[in-house]
Amino acid sequence: MAPGGKPLYHAGAVFASNYIVALFHAAERLFEAAGVPREAGRAALARLAEGTLENLKAEGPEGALTGPVERGDEGTVARHLEALRRARPELAEAYAALGRIALGVARAKGSVDRVAADRVAAVLGPP
Repeated sequence: MAPGGKPLYHAGAVFASNYIVALFHAAERLFEAAGVPREAGRAALARLAEGTLENLKAEGPEGALTGPVERGDEGTVARHLEALRRARPELAEAYAALGRIALGVARAKGSVDRVAADRVAAVLGPP
């Protein structure tokens, strides 16, 4: 570890552990808001998360990333943000902030061209 790197190391661990729990909690609340019973939603989300973790272990972030940001689908991202602002406004900024991070991964992966990336970035807004 680099000298003085312990706070960043620990913050990275918080992102990889504690914040996964927070994100899963948010996902459960969104499924519930969409009318999915808690237990059914939890089971479905757990399967999705397990598959994602397996893909991360095997392929790293670039290989594991999927979804509308990775595809450059600004229309879907805009619809998600609109729905979040109506139903769970406290999650809209988290969605946008994480979307900006995912967009960086998608750019590194090369799965989104510059035009589509710029359109998605515009929908997500500035940091």
